[in-house]
Formats: sequence, structure tokens, C-alpha cells
Amino acid sequence: MTLAAGRFALPAQGARDIRGYEVMKDIARTERIVAAGVTDNRAVATVTNDLSYWTRPGLGRTAGAASFRRCEGERISGVGAWGKASAGTQKDRNDPVELSGDYSLTWQDCSQVADRRGGRFRQLIVEIAAG
Repeated sequence: MTLAAGRFALPAQGARDIRGYEVMKDIARTERIVAAGVTDNRAVATVTNDLSYWTRPGLGRTAGAASFRRCEGERISGVGAWGKASAGTQKDRNDPVELSGDYSLTWQDCSQVADRRGGRFRQLIVEIAAG
């Protein structure tokens, strides 16, 4: 995939914990669609230019959203739930998210729009197949 040439407005949103929760929720929702027999397989795609999504935090750093991290090489499965996280972070995202599958996460380069921080886009494709 290559992004079209042009101008991009890329505001910093800094809500990696919330986005991680939403990606896990999308995977769980897609698992339910596949399990219901609506389709044999589907995928959840994430694209970002924020390297903190695919890199691990520094040593010793933990967060309330540790179970929602989507770093390169991680495996996700089971239940994702908030640790210490503010009420604002959890607003409308209180429920734990349970996955029935086990997924290995591999980020791939998809576009380079500038030769500077934030100019590199990577994608995470999580494929969900009928069991």
C-alpha cells in the first residue's frame, strides 16, 4: 500500500492507550462476525505514523493500558483490561475485551511521506480466520 502524494494534516493525538483498546475491541468484534459464519475470514488493519505504537516503552515503564499495547513482536490473546487508568481514559471503554484467538503482531512499512520523524507510516494487519 502506498499513500497518495499530497499534503497531510497529522495532528498529535497521544491517545495510544485508547487506540490500543479500540484495536483489541475491533479484533474481538471481527472474531464474532467470523464465528457467526457471516464470512470465512476478515482482517483488522491499523495504520499509523507514530512509532510509539510499534516500539516497546523504556525499561521499567508500565501503564494502566499495558494489556492494550500493540508493539512489534507481541502476542495478544485472552482478556485485555485496564490497570491504573483515569476515568477519562476509560470513559465509554470500561468493559474488558476478550479475544478467542491468539495473534502475533507484525508491523510492516507501508509508506514514507517525509524523511523526518512522523514521515514513516506502518501498518498492522491482524487476520481473523474461521476456526
